[in-house]
Amino acid sequence: MLPVLQSLLILQDRDVKLRRTEKELAHLPIEEKAIGDKLHAQLTEFNALKLRTQHLESERKDLDNQVLAKKTNIAKYKAQQFETRNNDQFQALNTEIDRAEKSIILLEDQELELMEKYELAQKDVATESVRVKEFEKAALTRKADLSLKKTSLESLKQQAEKEAAELASQIDPIEVGKYRRLLASKGDVAIVPVENGANCGGCHMKLTQQTVHNAKAAVKLATCENCGRFVYWVA
Repeated sequence: MLPVLQSLLILQDRDVKLRRTEKELAHLPIEEKAIGDKLHAQLTEFNALKLRTQHLESERKDLDNQVLAKKTNIAKYKAQQFETRNNDQFQALNTEIDRAEKSIILLEDQELELMEKYELAQKDVATESVRVKEFEKAALTRKADLSLKKTSLESLKQQAEKEAAELASQIDPIEVGKYRRLLASKGDVAIVPVENGANCGGCHMKLTQQTVHNAKAAVKLATCENCGRFVYWVA
């Protein structure tokens, strides 16, 4: 193998590691946001559940106040009955008392139903509270892990950049330039082996006999006629 090609392969190895590290670094904010979004969604749902539970208790208290108001009215009507001597007025008050008592029965039935719903909702709130706290704890742990990972990846990136720069400085700038342009255009690798004795390891297209010969001879850099990548022969 040509010394320049061997050096470029080592450089490519560092560049591939660098790209992988950069990709992982770029994904960290996305993962952090996903954790934050999920936590926000759970807290929103939990707060909505608490609000619904509070609303049930508020409705129950409202019904309780209505019952108290009806009972107050009944007491007032009975006091008026005691004072009146008019039979029609007495009967009218009796009708109001009867209507109020029936209303109380309906209101108390509704209140009991709301109390049952409220008790169930309270249990749901207690269960959800535990689940949210557990997720909050897990989210904080995961964010701390991501922070450590970010520090580690940034260190690896700096090391890879340094190594790549040092390697590139030892290779013919013209060949490095060709390699860099290829790497940028292909998005994966610029140097690939010959596959199955006659195919490019990058685009997998058949190479010409001359290209295969050049790769085998290792006298000059051989390139794929289809994709332009450097190709080399693996003995």
